[in-house]
Amino acid sequence: MRVLVLAFLAIVVAVPGCARARRPEPGPAPVHVAPTAPRDAPIGAGDSARLMALLEPCRRAALAAWPGARRRFLVGLPPQQTLFVTTRLRDSVGRMEQVFVAVDRIENGRITGRLWSEVMRVAGYRRGQQIPLAEADVVDWMISRPDGSEEGNWMGKFIDAYQATGTPPAGVCSP
Repeated sequence: MRVLVLAFLAIVVAVPGCARARRPEPGPAPVHVAPTAPRDAPIGAGDSARLMALLEPCRRAALAAWPGARRRFLVGLPPQQTLFVTTRLRDSVGRMEQVFVAVDRIENGRITGRLWSEVMRVAGYRRGQQIPLAEADVVDWMISRPDGSEEGNWMGKFIDAYQATGTPPAGVCSP
């Protein structure tokens, strides 16, 4: 009887250890962007103060909807959907650039992800680089879907319409 108890205890102790040893380390989730998704079209610096003022209603709409997008990400997005956040990078000489970050993790008010934009103005960053940021630094967000459609991305949609017409579009930043 004593041998059976010892054997049972050995199995109970060994099995969880084996399971942990075989479990892969968590890593970055795959980033899915459909071939038919709109392409990021960076804009020149131009009158950035004017553009930032025009984008402010879009930022407010995005931040109002952020808690719902965050909650869905934490529960788990459907297959082939990826959450991106938009943030503004700054370098040591004061240049600023707005970029997309593919979100890998949200925890304790912090986002960890990978820089998904080609960085053109700000020094010290490169596409694919792991980026930690505070949730407070999010200015917009987007969920990319497998059919190429996007949810969110108020600023991107505004900029696309602005580039197409040359005038600030009305109603683009309404949630």
